[in-house]
This record gives sequence, structure tokens and C-alpha cells, in this order.
Amino acid sequence: MTSRVLRAVVAILVVLSGIKLEMTSTAQASSVANTMTITNRSGVAQLNYPLQFGRPFVDGAIAGEPRVLINGVPAASQADVKNRYHDGSVEFAVIAVVIPSIPASGSLTLTFQNQAPGSHTPLSSAQMLAAAFNFDGQISLTQPGTGITRTVSARTMLANGDYRVWSAGPVAQTVILGDDSAARQYDLGFDSYRSFRPRFYATFWPATHQVAVRYVGENDNTQAVEDLSYNLTLIVGNMKGYGKTGLTHYAMSNWTKRFWLGGTPSDQVDIDYNLGYLEATRWLPNFDTAIKPAAALIAKEYALWTGRPHDLYDGTWDGGVWQSAMPVAGERQDIGPYPTWDVLWLYTGDWRMRQMALGMSDLAAAFPGNLREGDPTRRLNRNDPTGVSPQTGLGHMVSIADRRSTEFFTEAYVLTVGTDHVTQVGPVNLHQPWNFDGAHQPQPWFVPYVLTGDPWYLNQAYLWAGFSAARYNGGALNTSNGRGPTGAEGVINDELRGAGWVLRSRAETALMAPDADPEKRWLISLTNDALARWEGSLGVTGTPFDGSAVKLWGAKVGDYYSTNLGPLSTKAPPLGNWESNGNPKQANASVQQEEALGVFVPGAVGSMSAPWMQSYVLYCLGRAKEIGFAAGPVLTHTARWFTGMINNSGYPQLVAQYDMPVEKKGGGFFPDWPSLVATLKPAWLTGAGWSPPSSSATSLPQYFAQNLNADGREGWAIAAASQLLGETGGAPAWAWMHANVYAKITDWATNPLSGPKWAVIPRTDTNPLPAMPVATGSPSAAPPS
Repeated sequence: MTSRVLRAVVAILVVLSGIKLEMTSTAQASSVANTMTITNRSGVAQLNYPLQFGRPFVDGAIAGEPRVLINGVPAASQADVKNRYHDGSVEFAVIAVVIPSIPASGSLTLTFQNQAPGSHTPLSSAQMLAAAFNFDGQISLTQPGTGITRTVSARTMLANGDYRVWSAGPVAQTVILGDDSAARQYDLGFDSYRSFRPRFYATFWPATHQVAVRYVGENDNTQAVEDLSYNLTLIVGNMKGYGKTGLTHYAMSNWTKRFWLGGTPSDQVDIDYNLGYLEATRWLPNFDTAIKPAAALIAKEYALWTGRPHDLYDGTWDGGVWQSAMPVAGERQDIGPYPTWDVLWLYTGDWRMRQMALGMSDLAAAFPGNLREGDPTRRLNRNDPTGVSPQTGLGHMVSIADRRSTEFFTEAYVLTVGTDHVTQVGPVNLHQPWNFDGAHQPQPWFVPYVLTGDPWYLNQAYLWAGFSAARYNGGALNTSNGRGPTGAEGVINDELRGAGWVLRSRAETALMAPDADPEKRWLISLTNDALARWEGSLGVTGTPFDGSAVKLWGAKVGDYYSTNLGPLSTKAPPLGNWESNGNPKQANASVQQEEALGVFVPGAVGSMSAPWMQSYVLYCLGRAKEIGFAAGPVLTHTARWFTGMINNSGYPQLVAQYDMPVEKKGGGFFPDWPSLVATLKPAWLTGAGWSPPSSSATSLPQYFAQNLNADGREGWAIAAASQLLGETGGAPAWAWMHANVYAKITDWATNPLSGPKWAVIPRTDTNPLPAMPVATGSPSAAPPS
């Protein structure tokens, strides 16, 4: 009996035995009621309102399936369980309900009770094609200059049986229409490569005869990489729904538009998902729910959305909302645990923030970080069997399992050659406005998926995770800038901050992946690879990863973040920081600049690091740990840098420092905090007698005060400090941060750059997610020929 079948049987037996969910110890540990609040802002009563949403649950709270109650009255609802806990209870479900009436004023409360698993007999294709739905959607591409048009129909796909069911039952059925087989019979184009892949996501509502249709254009086939140009027309039913002329569809990017057939529900309905309960499930970080974002901030944010272009591919270069050049440095709304608009949506449930958050996520598919495997000889997981046709990778996210020497780190990734690399078949503009990287990688997919259960966001998260894993050097098997001992491992070599953001995105994608999806097992392996490598290169021992091939490799090649020209190259710094990129025999220009500004003692510092980047890494390690990954040992190692800075340096305000010394001039790490602090000028540290050599320089106390805001450097450190409880010195470090940073920040509810996106505080709940498997897999000794 498979583990999934066993869990389902356990769930049914629990239901039939009559065990009350509230009796479980984990459910008792959550004092937050599991409620949602629906408020009509349209001014008009909404009748038969279709609502589909995602919902995580505390372990043990729902043994079988959740049923929706509206103001305490059971309603006809449907739940497709995607993830279950080890005891068989529901971890995450996609829920659908038709709300009979939402009054023009006032609110409704949704609650949940357990019920035995219900019928999930899917609608047949004939039922979905019935006249009551009047279903069709068409994507037409017209070649500029020739008038040649290529068209594909969702109805034809459905009639041909080219779909898979995402959710099924009497309330709502979502199907994903497309062909990811080697035949790819619906792919379009004006050359023989047909690089454009159409896809439709359709949700049928039998009670109201409505259909929500998401149109998707993909240009992500590994076997047909090229830029495309066309005029686009989308037909909704039998009417034009959208058109755009002169569209450049960049290689490795996707787009989407969503419409309704049979009537469009009003957007102007607030849905408060209850952030406190969502946090109790640990599917979301522990944001401080005492913060109430100001109404003026919500209005300002929505004005940002409505006041700037947000059509397909509208980025910063066009005056849009996204910073389309992802590697551009600087503070902005998308850098953080989640983008500002997502966090404001989580906090408020405001319909305007929902509209903006989902719209921004849809636009994020334009970043060229999407590749879907088109080669039927490639596997998804490196331990999948060989010798079958097609292999397991076909139609899934690109995988390094059988593309071991691939490297997508630079803009020239498309032009690389070799059997492991993707196939470029036409021109690719490497200087187009949308660029992808790891150091500034946002998380546009997780919150929308958790709150809506829309598989489009899950699909995009998979594509980004596969692409991100392939960005690093798979051909360097014996140096620290490699991807692992065979190139099929998930080692993360990015900027220091990128180590955090890529880990965060990968771990959260592994969490959101349904139990039945093979991507879940692969993403868990890739995440474990990264953690095991860091343990090896940082000298962390006594963990479940001991003896694994990737950890031994990490110990051999050393620390990627301390690669320099000195005798300590690839050695791990002893204070818990990771980075010392520089030549300790010759101070680099940045060190010399800090000396000229009067920050460093001349001739004392050989290299430096950015402690705020280490804060990002620390938060992301903590996030991976609470998701269930074995990140605790690396977190403990890394926490020493932060707790030492606060508790042992004598100058805890250093949390605001932009650059921190990490190596001595002439070589050698600092063995303790007093010796490190001795390289900083006393006048800088105290501000007493400070005489800045330039107008831009301020003393540390002044610098600390200037950055004491919700998007300042010590504000960023709040999220890191929240992960320290349980670590040696963590409690006093958090106490100092709370008293001197958190409590002093007055703009958590009003800061237009961030709002409360950094307001993550320590947990007090006892609802841990189950431990993820710790296996890193056993890749074959040599790549396949």
C-alpha cells in the first residue's frame, strides 16, 4: 500500500470513528479560530457568488475533508485535498463554495468543520461541453506583415480529451488544457519549431453555469528557444476579449489573461483570510498581526497599480510597476519575504490588494526564468528509472538531473552549446528589459497560490525553481563555484543575499507542491542538497546529512563565499558569517573607500562583507526550518554572527552597518568580536568627536537613527532576529532588537516601500509542520551519455 493510500485510509477511519478534531493536541495548540470574513464593498447585493480558494489547516484539525459553514450554517461546498499530514489529516485543500447571498452591507463569516471525504466524480468532457456552459476560448497569433494567423481552441482541446483535472466535484471543476507530450499538437508558430505553447485553465461552476478561463501563452520549450513576434487576439466565448499588436514574446517568458463566461463576479468583495490562523499553520511566516495597515497606505498602493501600465510585459522601462531588470540594486517593494502588495493583501483581505497582488503575479511570468522540458529523453528526478519512453522530465520544469553541465547564470546562457543545454532555434534578445537573477529574486507565486489554490501560480513556481537550480555552474565538479559532485545537485552559488532568496523560494515551492506531484520529491532533494553543501563548506557536523556525497563535496571544495586570493580562500570564517570575498594582501577599492570615509582604521581591514545580506540568509534559513527542512544546524552556525554582533561586540547598533570587516589586512580572520570592532574607528562607533571627511558620511549612531524605519537595514534585520529564539544568545539578542529597533519603528503601517513586510516576530505556537525527508538522493557517479 502506498503512503498516499495509507494516509487516505487513516483519514477515513478517523472520520468514521467519530474522533473530534478539536481533541487533538496540535489543534488545541492553536488558539486562533479558523474563520474567514467576506465583506461586500460593491454597494450591491451579490447573489450566488462563486468562490474558490486555498486553505492550509493546523495538523489534526480536519481529519477527512473540510466543509464550509456560512454564518454557522453548513453550505454546499467542495474540498480537493492536495496535502495531508503524516496522521492523514488535511494540510492544504482547494475549496469551492457558491455563496447564496452577500448583502450590500455587512459581512459573512466562513468557518470549517470536518466531514467524511465526499464525491469527487469529475464532470465528463460532454458535461463541460454542454450548451449550458457555452464554453470556448481561443488564442490567435497573427504574423505581422503577412497576415498569416494561427489559432487554437480550448473547446477543441477539451473535446479531444487533452486536459487533466485539478479539482473535481459538484461545486466547481478546474481542468488544465494543453498538450505537453512529445507530439505537442497545439503548439503554434510561423516556423517549423512552433515555439508557442497555448494553455488554458478553466473552472466550471455547474450551479451558476459560469466558467472562469485563464489564457496562457508559453515560450518556454527547452527544444525551441527563440523570441517571438505576433499580434495577439483572445476570443472569450464568441467575442473578442483582448488584443495586442506588435507583441514581442521573449524567450523563456510566459503571459496570462483571465476572463469569465456567463457573468463576471464582482471584484469589490473583501476576503479576509485570517492571517493569524494562516500563521498558526506555519504555511506563512509569523507576521505581527497587531499591526493594522493604514487605509491611506492601501489607497496609495492601489493608486500605484491603477496609475501605471500593467498590460503584458509592462515593466519599469515602460513605466510599469515591476522593476523588470531584476538585478538592479536598491530598495523596492518586491524585495523581502513577500512583495509589499502580497503582505498588505494578507493583512487586510482588501479587494484592491487582491486585484493588485494577483495582477502583479501574473505579470511576473514575463521574467525569463521559465523553461519546460521538451526532450522526451530527460528525467525530472535524478533517481528516476532510465530506459523508459518518454522519460519523466517531459512536460515538467527543466531539471538538472539530466542537464548536468548546464549553466544559466549569465546572459549568454542561451548561446551555450552541448547536449545538456537548451536548444536555441532563433534570435534571442539578451538585452531585453526583463532580466532574471537570484540576488533580487522576489516570491510572486507562494501567497497567491496559498490564498487562491490556482494551479497557474503553482506551475509558475515550479518553472522558476527548475530554472533557478540550473543557473549555477554544473560543469565545475571540483571547485566551490560548482553545483555539486556530478552537476545534478541543487547547490546554490549566488550573491550572499541570493543564497537566501533562492533557498526561500525553493523551500516554499516544495511546501506548496501537492503530495502527488513528482516535483515535490525533486524540490525536497534540491533543497537538501543546498543545506548539505553549506554544512560541509562551513564545517557543520553531527547532522543527518553527514556522509552524503554533496556534503563531502562541500567540505572538499570549501566555502564559495570566501573565495579570494589569500591563504584563507574557501575557508569558513569563524564568527558565523559566510562571506569574505577579497584579497587580504591588498585592500580592494571598497575597503579603501571606507578608510577614506573614516570608518575603518587604515591598514587594518583586508576584506569586508554586507551584514544585511547575512540577515536575509538568516531569515530564509529560519523559514526553511519552520517549513520542516533540516536547516537548524546551518541556522545555528549562522546565528552566531548575529547574536555575537548584538551581545558581544559592545556596539549592537552595528546591525545597521552597510559593510563589516571580515578579514585582517595581510590575512587572517577575526577570532572574536572585540578584535573585529578594533578595526572600526572609535569616533565612527560612538559619534563622539566625529568629523566626517565627506558630507555623505555619518557616524554609526546617526546612521542607525536614519535607517530606523520599516524598510531600513535594521528593519530588515527584524525578520532575521525573529528566527533566533532557541539559539544560544538568541533571547537577549531579540530582546535588544525588540526594544531598540522593533518598538522604535513607527511606520510599519504606513511605509509605502514595505508596509509590514519585514514585521516577522518570534513564534509562540507549538504547531510544527512535519519534518521533510532528509535524503539528498544518490546520483549516479557519471552523467548519462
